[in-house]
Parts: sequence; C-alpha cells; structure tokens
Amino acid sequence: MAQCAMRLDGSGQRDVVPPGVITTGKQLASDGAGCLYWSDREGRRISRVRLDGSGLTDLVVNPPGDIS
Repeated sequence: MAQCAMRLDGSGQRDVVPPGVITTGKQLASDGAGCLYWSDREGRRISRVRLDGSGLTDLVVNPPGDIS
C-alpha cells in the first residue's frame, strides 16, 4: 500500500511513498520544513521523505539480528 497525500477535501490524491517501502510504519512526524519522518520496526529502519515524494532516504538501517 502506498502512502498518499491529498487536499483536505479529498481531491488531488498522489503517492508520497511508493507501495512496499514501509513494512510497519509508526511514529510519523513532520519537521515543519517539508519532510516527514517515521520508524519502521519490522523493516528495521528510520526513514524520511519530502512532502512532494522526493528524497526518500533511510537514515538508520539495522541488519537482522542486530540488537544494538
């Protein structure tokens, strides 16, 4: 499932994060400057994306089995 953005009236829907990028996204936050951040416990990462869908970046990635 893709993560979408839209206007308050529901029009203008568009994908911000493509399908399959987020496994179990939690703790969505905005920095107020145009980026969204979230943690993905099962995907073992912390990521960000700009509100226009560009700049998708994994900031932290923990390999399977790493408990640090």
